[in-house]
Amino acid sequence: MTDRAPGRNRVRSARTSAERARYVISPCCPRAIHSWMRDSSGSPVAGATHEKEMKVGIHPLQLYSLATPNGVKVTVMLEELLALGHKGAEYDAWITVISNGDQFASGFVAINPNSKIPALMDRSGPTPIRVFESGAILVHLAEKFGAFLPAGGQERAECLSWLFWQMGSAPFLGGGFGHFYAYAPTKIEYAIDRYAMEVKRQLDVLDRRLAESPYLAGDEYTIADIAIFPWLRSWKNQGIDWNDYPHLKGWFDEIGHRPAVQRGVMQTVLPCMALMVVPKELPARLLPAAASLALFAWLLTLHPTASGRVYAAYGGVYIGTALFWLWLVDGIRPCLLCNGSGFAGLSLILKRLDLLIHRQS
Repeated sequence: MTDRAPGRNRVRSARTSAERARYVISPCCPRAIHSWMRDSSGSPVAGATHEKEMKVGIHPLQLYSLATPNGVKVTVMLEELLALGHKGAEYDAWITVISNGDQFASGFVAINPNSKIPALMDRSGPTPIRVFESGAILVHLAEKFGAFLPAGGQERAECLSWLFWQMGSAPFLGGGFGHFYAYAPTKIEYAIDRYAMEVKRQLDVLDRRLAESPYLAGDEYTIADIAIFPWLRSWKNQGIDWNDYPHLKGWFDEIGHRPAVQRGVMQTVLPCMALMVVPKELPARLLPAAASLALFAWLLTLHPTASGRVYAAYGGVYIGTALFWLWLVDGIRPCLLCNGSGFAGLSLILKRLDLLIHRQS
């Protein structure tokens, strides 16, 4: 111990101040990318950077989100509640483009001081209630509608334990592993190996749990399953061999085939796909065609069979026509109809299309 400590100190002191700055700022926090999140001294800041009120639609619940794993959690939960017949779970979803700094608008910061998606405004009562952090939103909705959260005893404790397991560890690991594996401008072998090994350990934790029970909290599907599923969707495409985790794979496939889960994924992924594939300078009247092409491509990934492709093509034309009609009536926003009546109409169309395809495939 006494021999090694001075060695570590000598290595650290040998780094110049420039090298230390490089380790702090690059590659994960390039100053050029994050300068708009800093004050004049270069220190990161919180709070609003510009004035902008959040839009409010026609439904009791107003969701401000994006197609990240945390965002998908909430739309899946809402669709599951609607599938159970809870009319009060109708919602308007507004895309918050974090790359544009939408989360630092004054209206968004008033809902979530931490400037992270998702954020929810519950306007069903006389006084609007703000809820931020995806786990808190799931608990709020579960308690509000009395669904997907056991009322008490060991079942409730188990459900909340797995929910907070996900909140405490999986986003950090998923964000760390996903960032260094797929998005970091510089590939750092140590970081990739470190996060990959921990992700695999946690996948083994889940696999062992699901060898004991069909769902994470026991015999019933709960918000614990809803919270963890979207993060596994993000890990699935990042070099993880699912054959090493057979119980987890079976659970994942079962959850992924739930119609409400598919609709919840669709509600966030489809608008974000349109944002990526539609150039900003594209004339507004061409947006329906571009959006229908994005939908067609996405539906093909869900329904690769011959009959599925036929109905995917039909769905693309159907959505394109419907979007054109909605553009004439209400105008298409950059967030692809994520305004009150427009998104309500799109949600209804997507649900009808989803039922049609699954009935015919």
